[in-house]
Amino acid sequence: MKKQGLGMVMILAAASMWGTIGFLTRMINPLGFSSLSLIFYRALTTAVIMGIIILFKDKSLFRIKLRDIWIFIGSGVISFFAFNVCYMLSIGENSLAVAAILLYTSPVFVMLLSMLFFKEKISAKKTAALICALCGCALVSFGGEVKISFAGLLLGVGSGLGYALYSIFGTVALNRGYSTFTITFYTFLFASVAALSCADFSLTLPLFVSDVMNVAIIALFSVWVTVLPYLLYTRGMEYNNATVASIVSTVEPVVAALFGFFAFGENPGASGAAGMALVILSIVILNIRLAKRKVV
Repeated sequence: MKKQGLGMVMILAAASMWGTIGFLTRMINPLGFSSLSLIFYRALTTAVIMGIIILFKDKSLFRIKLRDIWIFIGSGVISFFAFNVCYMLSIGENSLAVAAILLYTSPVFVMLLSMLFFKEKISAKKTAALICALCGCALVSFGGEVKISFAGLLLGVGSGLGYALYSIFGTVALNRGYSTFTITFYTFLFASVAALSCADFSLTLPLFVSDVMNVAIIALFSVWVTVLPYLLYTRGMEYNNATVASIVSTVEPVVAALFGFFAFGENPGASGAAGMALVILSIVILNIRLAKRKVV
């Protein structure tokens, strides 16, 4: 398998893991953990695990240049933390369908920012894949009451921009020679500091004290939806540009819809099925290599 294909598989795997967040959060919420507090514990667990891995793998991976610290503050605070908070608040202001559609404006931001900062060309193939992905996400998310407020619109667009910025900051870090492990560690180190305000220790710490199993549950949850997917996504970006990575990651709502169907009996209906097909088509389009016409 060529490196580009391998990278795409990694991104697909990462997006599939992210697609289980809603399902797993529903399982964890009854334990007493709020969605906002989980942002902190996901970030902290990831930073600790990555720190331990680097400690045993290669301590030199801890080294970063002081002038590059803004990259990791950007990926941790502006991207991961801000994106998650905006999305959670967007869900409160908007209907779930609207919040999801606004979140998946992220490939548009990635394409425009990549064109601006990395001089990526907007090819016909990328444009077609992007349109298919956006329409697919809209159809997968469609259904139920449509509710949106002005604050909700800003929060929703903010979540899409924050989501997009990880691809941008990640690409900058990779271009400067930083390892996937280094990027993931510092991203979540800064994210955990920023997310301290979400931890709600007065409510969450007693949950750990009363039942040690809660520690294992949060740790496993964090590994599955944060540690592994961010490692895979960042590594996948080594072989694919940011725009391609962001479009491929739109498979996430498809996975979420499938989990909703099989676990909770949430029927996506004809529009949802059509949306899934469009998202898959967008990935197929990105993998099509048009043969060069021979000049006779």
